Amino acid sequence: MTLAPFSIRTYLLVLVCTLMVPAVIFAGLMLWTFHRGSASEYRRDALELSRHLSTLVNREISASIRAAQVLSTSALFRERRLPELYAQVVQAKQFIGAEIIIKEPSGQQLVNTRLPFGTALPLSLPEADRRALEAKQP
Repeated sequence: MTLAPFSIRTYLLVLVCTLMVPAVIFAGLMLWTFHRGSASEYRRDALELSRHLSTLVNREISASIRAAQVLSTSALFRERRLPELYAQVVQAKQFIGAEIIIKEPSGQQLVNTRLPFGTALPLSLPEADRRALEAKQP
């Protein structure tokens, strides 16, 4: 029994499959490599951005701490000349760009730039303030 020869259509189909399989495998490998490179690049960019933001936040916090330390050395603060201290703190607020509250260690607010001078100020000593007082750190 003899086998019938394959038709031209069959030979062409085998030829196309023979050429397409390596091309599809190569394209898949290229996509996988590109994806790995892109994911790594995104991670690297995200890490760089987070470091940059961290530096900016630390700089802002440091500036606020320095401003608070400067205000704490004011003669107006030591002498409890609150109207003049309030005026000085309002000027400092312009540089800092944030509200300023000055408290006694008991938690009684002396100056609060959110409120006009002369407004009755509350007593508040949150846990974070207690820890800062205990550690003697700003």
